[in-house]
Amino acid sequence: MVWALGIKTPYLYNIGAQPLDGDFQKVDVIDRTPDGGTLPGGMTSGRPVHAEHMPTKMRWGNARYKIPDFHDSWCVNVSERAKAIIEQFEPNTHQFFPAEYYNKAKQLLETRYFLIVCNRIDSLDHDKTTMVFIRHDYGAYWIPVYDLVARGQPHLIPAHLTQDTQSQLVFNRAQIGSLHIWRDKYLLTGNGPWISDELAAALKASDLTGLDLSEQGMETI
Repeated sequence: MVWALGIKTPYLYNIGAQPLDGDFQKVDVIDRTPDGGTLPGGMTSGRPVHAEHMPTKMRWGNARYKIPDFHDSWCVNVSERAKAIIEQFEPNTHQFFPAEYYNKAKQLLETRYFLIVCNRIDSLDHDKTTMVFIRHDYGAYWIPVYDLVARGQPHLIPAHLTQDTQSQLVFNRAQIGSLHIWRDKYLLTGNGPWISDELAAALKASDLTGLDLSEQGMETI
């Protein structure tokens, strides 16, 4: 089974964090070479990014509450504990940019890491996934059937799908191979990151806060 790595606050409301330096909006990928998928760019495309504009200092919104192991203000950021588990499964693969988190009194709370997933693959089974695969001059992407209906483009829906088809992601184990965390190059939104059963089990067993894992679709060999 494939899991979506989601983040959910353990508190009654979301607590954010603000950058004290850097500029998230200027962070870009190192390599923009087209690979047939969505145009690679930003922090969630599955490619390494330049460190130049990545913040190194953040201000936590409410020091009465401990920062969860998984948090997602601006960019997915993780504790030292969460980082160690991910690196145990895929060492020297993903980017972990260190950032010092301070309270409003400028006291250091902890050093955390912005996680940039650096595996970008085609992980879905193209025959069994119940979305529409669209190709254009700039690449290709998956789109839900209901989006095409809403846009007045039902002619783009293939014959084997009806206009009320619900989206079902079906992952292909052979295409995923031995990877444990990745992003799919053809998914525009809701693009994980996706993780393996093994990594999901390790994260759940460690009782990490802020983690919201959900099973995603089926899996074929």
